[in-house]
Amino acid sequence: MNNKIADNYIFKLNEKVTRKLVNYKNRYGITLARAIYLSKIITDKKLPALIIDSND
Repeated sequence: MNNKIADNYIFKLNEKVTRKLVNYKNRYGITLARAIYLSKIITDKKLPALIIDSND
């Protein structure tokens, strides 16, 4: 990841988590950019998820 982008986060990324930058269009056709945090430990077990968004 680009260091300039990484410097904009307010917390250090845990070594068990990876951050992926994504872009998508909302229902109005506006392109939004977000970060998705994924566990580096992949199993068949269902994991809890929390989605926080501020599109309003």
